[in-house]
Amino acid sequence: MEIDTANSTISNSSVRDSLLVEQDQTSRRKKKLKFIIILLIVFTFIIGAIISVFTTMKQDFESKSPAKNPTMAIRSICSLTQYPTTCFKSLSPIYKNNPSSKINASRIFSFSFHTAIDELNKLSTLLSESNDRSLKHCESMFNDSVRQLNSYLATLDVNFRNELSFVVSKSLRELMGWLYRETPKLEVCLNKLRFEYMLSSRRVLSNSLTILSNMESVSEMFYPIIGSDQSMVASFLSNVQFVDTLCIFGVQYILLVFLFCLLLRLL
Repeated sequence: MEIDTANSTISNSSVRDSLLVEQDQTSRRKKKLKFIIILLIVFTFIIGAIISVFTTMKQDFESKSPAKNPTMAIRSICSLTQYPTTCFKSLSPIYKNNPSSKINASRIFSFSFHTAIDELNKLSTLLSESNDRSLKHCESMFNDSVRQLNSYLATLDVNFRNELSFVVSKSLRELMGWLYRETPKLEVCLNKLRFEYMLSSRRVLSNSLTILSNMESVSEMFYPIIGSDQSMVASFLSNVQFVDTLCIFGVQYILLVFLFCLLLRLL
């Protein structure tokens, strides 16, 4: 009888212990599930914060880029020329005629290129009607320049649609070499044109040649290289607010890695 009572007590104790263990395991599973849900919420918050920070920084940088600010871009480009006011007036149609289209280096280049050819043709025609023999040499030089520019234009036109191939094209490098040699000679002739009716063409042509000769600087405005003052990296690092944001992002990233490792251990 005592043995049966002892066995019954042991059995009841085992059942009770089993229930306690099961309840404890259930409680732990619930706590683990709650903790995992909290971790997932924190994950979502941190990832959302990181995406938000990068989106804000990207939008801020793009809002200051020349492609998004055609007026600012054209003023910066025209600051390279001898007649910036005339330059701005002549380049403004690039975006005024098609405001929805982005302004870029190839469009600036193409417009300046065609403007230079048009003005050279115009000046050549005006000189052919002039009786000033001292300008005949300039007329011949303008005609030769038009032919040369047209030959370059034929090879470059295909690249205007592709920004990267345009910037690195062999024809562009050859044109830059030709401009480097010929622009000073053309400027000498332009300085001889004192007639009022030639003044506007002279200024526009001078500006166009200057822009074409400085296409590397113009291209860098739109495609800044790493380390340059205009690059995205340099722009961010010079911004105190960005440095603070970067520190916050670093802390968030470390926390994200820690939580991820903790979650893997719990699963």
